[in-house]
Formats: sequence, C-alpha cells, structure tokens
Amino acid sequence: MRRQSNFRVSKWPVVMVSVFLWAVAAVAGPGIRGSHAAMANGVLAVVFAAMVVILSVVHGRRVATLAFDIREFKRAQAALQESEETFRQIFSEAPDPILLIDESNCFVDCNQAAVRMLGAGSREQVLMRHPSYFSPEFQPDGQLSARKADSIIQAVFAQQDMHFEWLHQRQDGTEFYVDVSLKLISLHGQKMQLVHWRDITERKQIENTLRKLSTAVEQSPAAIVITDSAGAIEYANPKFYRMTEY
Repeated sequence: MRRQSNFRVSKWPVVMVSVFLWAVAAVAGPGIRGSHAAMANGVLAVVFAAMVVILSVVHGRRVATLAFDIREFKRAQAALQESEETFRQIFSEAPDPILLIDESNCFVDCNQAAVRMLGAGSREQVLMRHPSYFSPEFQPDGQLSARKADSIIQAVFAQQDMHFEWLHQRQDGTEFYVDVSLKLISLHGQKMQLVHWRDITERKQIENTLRKLSTAVEQSPAAIVITDSAGAIEYANPKFYRMTEY
C-alpha cells in the first residue's frame, strides 16, 4: 500500500501571487506610459526579486507564504511623476525659447516661446527638424549652416557644453540672431541636448550701426574731433591728423 505524504500544498501561495499581480497592475497600469516603462519594469524586477518565500509549520502543515511590499515602488513612481511635472512646467512656461535635440540631431521637443520665435504655427512644424532647417544656407562666417550645426552638436554629445551666436531664419524668411546655450542632459535614460535661445537681434543691429558710423567717421573727407569737457582730444579721425599734422 502506497504511503501518502503528509505534505499538502496550500492554495495560499496561488492566492497570494494573484493578489500581488493584481496590486502591481492597479498601481503601475495607469501610470506607466512611454519612457516610464523601462524604469517601471526595473522597479518591478526589484520587487519580484525581493519576494521571500517563508515556509512555516501551521497545525502540522507547511504553508507557503509570499511576503512583499510595494510601498517603495509607489514612492518611486510618485517621485518620478513629480519630477517630470516640475520639469515640464518650467520647460513649457519659460519666457525664452527652450528646445531639446536628440541623437538624430533634430529638435524633438520645444516650448511655445520657440514656436513663436520661429514663426511656426504649431510645435509639429518645429519638431523633427534639423537646426539648419530654420537657418540661412550659410552662417555669417561663411560656413554651411548644416555642416556647422552638426559639428557643434557632435561636440556637445562628446561632453562639451557650448555657448555661441547663431543666425536663424523664420518660416517667412526673416532672419534673427540668437545667443545659444547647449548643455548635455539625461532624460528618461536618453542623452539629450538642452537648447536655450536668447534673441540678440536688436543688439546685433546696434553693433552693426555703430560699425557703419565708425567706418563713415574714419573715411570722412572732413576732419572730425571729439573732446572732453576740458578740451582734451579723445578722438580724431585720420583726416584731422592729415590736415593738422598733429
């Protein structure tokens, strides 16, 4: 006669696993979207790895009990959501244009200030465009905009923050100068470049006017002298020196 085993597998482990999976789905399901999925999967893996099977004897029977705690997962998810909401609020409401460039060398996100500055009708008209798309063919230094932009972007991905001036072009063809800052950041585990623009068109126009005035004074056929209140000469153009041999 075959001897029956005194060990009987309780149904509790199955019930406990079912409850665990239901709890994870309830907590993680609505909150995990897009780029959060990878992080959430990592947290779930840690939670599963932390489950401990405790064998105890209750009334002479072995009972398998699953012990787990998803509070840490909930806290991590809440912190991540709060951090992202803060970044998104700052990004969206900033008065200056802010954009993101990924490793495709194209804009993948931007705020409304950038849309307005570029004269675009919507964010969709800006996204997935290379910076040279909103630039004249050549920069003032004679370099091709596309080639120069790629060179700068590659330098930033090589861990070098950049700060420079750039001539952009709106969709209606008007040109404007911006002071550009590029900084490498990590967003959702992906390398991105945070782009900040400051319109310096007015300043460049003033500088250009001053250069023209300076050239006109230097080349003037009339002698021009600028003195201080005491009569000491502060500036004289070449014509003055030729006339006075001063």
